[in-house]
Amino acid sequence: MFFWEKTITESANLPETLETELKDLSDAVQKMTQEMPETQAQEVTQDLQTLTEEATKDAPRKKWYELSGQGIIDAATAVGVAGKPVIDLTREVMKLLGG
Repeated sequence: MFFWEKTITESANLPETLETELKDLSDAVQKMTQEMPETQAQEVTQDLQTLTEEATKDAPRKKWYELSGQGIIDAATAVGVAGKPVIDLTREVMKLLGG
């Protein structure tokens, strides 16, 4: 469990669909990072943290969550088949955020 998952649960105005997608994305990234070199795993984890923090704000900053989301997608693409769930979930979160 990533330490910022508590942020997802405690976010008062977060739509349930977005909350579910963020939790699923967090789980998928956690699994994916087990198959990555440590440096790359740390980078994608940072991107997920930034995406989650922005997504749970009352007024998410689009440039920040788009950049973080793209970083997650790029890392998942490099992993191959194991990254597909991460790519799909990241795109869904971005869609829910309006990006």
